[in-house]
Amino acid sequence: MPQRRVMFLAALIRRLFLVLLFAMLMLAVADNNHSRPYYKDKVAVLVYHHVAPEDLGSVTITPELLDSQLKDMKRRGYHFITMEDFRSFMGGGAVLRNAVLVTFDDGYKSFYTDAVPVLSKHQVQAVNFIVTEFIGSPEKSTIPSLSAAEMTRLADDNSAELQCHSHALHKQVNPKESYLSGRLEHAGRKETDEEYTTRIRQDTLACSNELRRFRSKADAYAYPYGMSNEKVPGILREGGIRYAFTVQPGIAGRKTDWMEIPRINAGSPFMTPKRVHKNIMRKLH
Repeated sequence: MPQRRVMFLAALIRRLFLVLLFAMLMLAVADNNHSRPYYKDKVAVLVYHHVAPEDLGSVTITPELLDSQLKDMKRRGYHFITMEDFRSFMGGGAVLRNAVLVTFDDGYKSFYTDAVPVLSKHQVQAVNFIVTEFIGSPEKSTIPSLSAAEMTRLADDNSAELQCHSHALHKQVNPKESYLSGRLEHAGRKETDEEYTTRIRQDTLACSNELRRFRSKADAYAYPYGMSNEKVPGILREGGIRYAFTVQPGIAGRKTDWMEIPRINAGSPFMTPKRVHKNIMRKLH
């Protein structure tokens, strides 16, 4: 082989090696960017509702969208934690950087059939806030709810932590008040303070007692429709609730009120993986 051709091939090999080396360095930088600590000593709590193969509304996403969201978050360096991790964090314990807690409201059957397979794939344990009045008759809710058998399997498999979304207060008195936050009428008059307090306390105990059948600690609560008032946190505490979750967007930190924990909506069909990330970043400031 002529010497000139050998020199050409050697130069070409060196050039290819440098290009490959540069590409590897760029990938390393990209990986470091995705795993950088966006935040420390904070938890982004995501909220979902219904998961179904076809989009049926503003709070419904497909299993494919849920999968792409979780995959993207792991790629970016987010770390998914459990409710037990969250308890430890709120009590002063350490938490992983870029921590995320996944929650679902309403206790729909779709959580078992369509969400859990995706969550398990990504090794994510979610919290599901259950409306317990439908446990015995899951077909009576507007969207089919989890049955007792399905909830038992979720508890046995440790696929989810089951928590309270009220027993029978997931209804609205009017557009601004739920059965939890508003006063009901009895014989043409509104409830007294004592009647109201008794009703909320009894409902909370009913929800907690139902959930304990499924080995729940029954110490967390999601406000129906995100509606509360100045009396509700105290009544819930009397019923054993220590953590209450809102629908107000934000990031939970060391100074967050345990009864006013913010959550970021990720359960909309418009919530692309990129948008979920952007919404978390927006709430850091």
